[in-house]
Amino acid sequence: MRNVREKAEMLLEQYGRTASLFPHNVAMISLGDDFRYSHPIEWDQQYLNYMTLFNYINSNKDKYKAEVKFGTISEYFQVSILFRCGMYLLTSLVLHQYKRSQSQ
Repeated sequence: MRNVREKAEMLLEQYGRTASLFPHNVAMISLGDDFRYSHPIEWDQQYLNYMTLFNYINSNKDKYKAEVKFGTISEYFQVSILFRCGMYLLTSLVLHQYKRSQSQ
């Protein structure tokens, strides 16, 4: 279990650095490369290894303040669009409040 904890924490460090480049709390991390997953065994090994780490991280959400899962590009863009709409609404609300306070 020690190895799983160490690997999970290393993965979270890497994901955290990448996530800091995104304007929202969802990071898109691609796995593999052009020549990866050409054999079914590669997918099985990678999937099982990542799921072991994901399960460990997700079972310790209070400690790590993170949730990790496999997702699709569509899911990522749905979150990204919702974030941008939310920022637009928040900006509009702040501007509205500012204009209202200026007119009083």
